[in-house]
Amino acid sequence: PQIPHSANSSSPPSPRPTVPCLTKAMSAMPDPLAPTSEVQSILDCLFFPEAMDEELPSFDLTEEPAKKRTRSGSPSPSSSGLSTSGESSDEPSKALTRKERNRRHARETRLRKKEFVENLKTELAKVQTEKQALETKMAAQSEAAAAQHGHWLSTLNRVLELRGSGEPDEAQWRQVVCEEVVLVHPITPYRSYKSADVVSNRVVLLGIPDMINDSQSLHVALRGLCAQGLHSGQGTGSASKIQVDVRYHVNADEVHFSDSGIMVPFEMSTTNLALLGLRSEVTKRGSLRAAFGKDNRLRQLDMYFDPIAVWRQMQFARGKDDVSAVTPPNTLHAAMGPSQEARVITEASRPFKITHVNDAWVNLCGFTQEEAQGCTLRMLQGEDTDLATVNALVKDCQEGRPSSMEVVNYDKQGMKFKNFLQVYPLSDNNTEGDITHLLGVLTPLGDKFE
Repeated sequence: PQIPHSANSSSPPSPRPTVPCLTKAMSAMPDPLAPTSEVQSILDCLFFPEAMDEELPSFDLTEEPAKKRTRSGSPSPSSSGLSTSGESSDEPSKALTRKERNRRHARETRLRKKEFVENLKTELAKVQTEKQALETKMAAQSEAAAAQHGHWLSTLNRVLELRGSGEPDEAQWRQVVCEEVVLVHPITPYRSYKSADVVSNRVVLLGIPDMINDSQSLHVALRGLCAQGLHSGQGTGSASKIQVDVRYHVNADEVHFSDSGIMVPFEMSTTNLALLGLRSEVTKRGSLRAAFGKDNRLRQLDMYFDPIAVWRQMQFARGKDDVSAVTPPNTLHAAMGPSQEARVITEASRPFKITHVNDAWVNLCGFTQEEAQGCTLRMLQGEDTDLATVNALVKDCQEGRPSSMEVVNYDKQGMKFKNFLQVYPLSDNNTEGDITHLLGVLTPLGDKFE
């Protein structure tokens, strides 16, 4: 067919060219696949653009689509809109199967949820049981720890009480401290100690006897401030005197507990030195660390304080600027140095023979060095000398402890005088710190009398 000529075109229409090969090929195609007129028009427009001015054919979209064909060319049964009797009979069965599957799935889901909830309840009950058991255990441990801490604090207070009283009875100490107890504290120049006990500039004491010796050494020093002996004999008037009172205090609110012990600030103070005529009381503040054994007895006690501050307080309380007045010697060499105190040095074991006396002792007792050497201090005893007091002092000397007493003695002329005697163990520098001698310092309490 000819392409319509446009009315506005001035040139005459030209005939449409033909494609012989395409026309021949299309005419040779089988009839079922022969292109329709609409398809032919589209092909012409694609190959001959000048024909685009011609109106394209319209398609009816409501036309029923072509039926599917099988490989044999016949329409498929499903596409023809007809159902077989077998398919129609399977629909209720399939619906029933789907419904049963859904029910089974829902039932299994409910069972899984129920099982999950039950498992969750079981785990929750288990956790609650474990929690209760843990809380019970922790409460028991806390209660046991509180009871143990109470025992420790009570034990520490009892140890400090024994130390404050200077208790010499080992049985009482043994109730609260172990046999191999360790006591560590700074070097104290105002009281006696053995040079062998000094380790790394600290005094280290081992065992109950050393604990007793150390506490007794403190009392000898404090009572020495007011010329008051640990032992007092008849006729000295000491029975009516107020005894020096020493007390330790720890604040329970400031105690820090550990797995094996406690650490706490402490205070030691005298309470009646002013009543005994001294200028002031003596106070020592510091901290201590106590470790305990399985039986809650004290195993180790470390004390930290300023010994120089205590030393200065003792000098002030006594009212003397001479530091030697409150500095007892601990070695034989120091004891034999010059001193205004009446000093006598004896052997460390009975019968405590005299090895040296100084001039102040000679002036007080009347015996010369030659007369005194090789004798014992019985040469100063007489009818009014209280032998019980002397024997108590001798027992301390045999134990290697510092001690003191107030007793009536006699000089060479037989004149009586009240004597305040302080005894300190001495070690020789040539030995390993063992006690080799004893130092006696005599202080007359008043004038001599017949």
